[in-house]
Amino acid sequence: MHRIIRSLLAFAGVVVIATSPAAALQVASGEKYVAMGSSFAAGPGVGRRAEGSPSLCARSADNYAHLIAERHQLQLVDVSCSGATTLNILYKRQSGVPPQIEAVDPATRLVTITIGGNDVSYMANVIASSCLTRGGGAARCRPTIDADVERVFTELEARMTAVVDATRGRALNATIVLVDYFTIVPERGGCPNLMPLSDAQLRGAAAVAKRLAEITARVAEQRHVRLVKLSAASAAHNVCSRDPWILGFEPHSASPDFRTPPYHPNVAGMVGAADTIDRALFPSR
Repeated sequence: MHRIIRSLLAFAGVVVIATSPAAALQVASGEKYVAMGSSFAAGPGVGRRAEGSPSLCARSADNYAHLIAERHQLQLVDVSCSGATTLNILYKRQSGVPPQIEAVDPATRLVTITIGGNDVSYMANVIASSCLTRGGGAARCRPTIDADVERVFTELEARMTAVVDATRGRALNATIVLVDYFTIVPERGGCPNLMPLSDAQLRGAAAVAKRLAEITARVAEQRHVRLVKLSAASAAHNVCSRDPWILGFEPHSASPDFRTPPYHPNVAGMVGAADTIDRALFPSR
């Protein structure tokens, strides 16, 4: 574990420049914007597939990055990819795609990052637990064991710090924004028809989400980058809400080759995410 953390920090290997997260965002029309992250950034099954998206990455042309870029006429390079971990941003290829960090260069002026959930098997475990409840076999529905999740959690802050440091090292003049994950579990109660989880499983998923949000916030504060708390903005739009931004365990899909996985954002969710990021970054526009 310590060897992995040391190698990640050595990979980042940069001096962090302290910039005020509250400073006005200076990104002009036509400047380069890089979007990195996992499926909650990529938006599989949301609206239209992005042109040139690798099939397994399943990037949407209607994800929050595309919406932000369109609104502010930015030159978007979206390298988000479903299933990505922090290691896929830093140095590990995914589905034949280079590490996401390679898209960041000195011309980059804005970077958004949603990452960390796959490192700790967040959605994978919620989906696997729901699968077991609905009668799926153990061979098909296999949660990651708690000990393995906990082991990665002890490394996650260092991994995310390395992501921010490596991004800063490639783009000294960029505004870096950590966008945390949508809230999927209601604060109280549940909805077994949409989310077939026991009370204990619901609370377990909520605890993982809380730890992810706390780690993301700490990294943003310690590295002096911006934080967008999508977890808070989406809390009233969880799976069980009247106006959900997240689909349930069995999402309907009109497209057999561009599907939304269980418990992932819908179109309204991506619009809500873009609106939340807009208010945080471009309040006066």
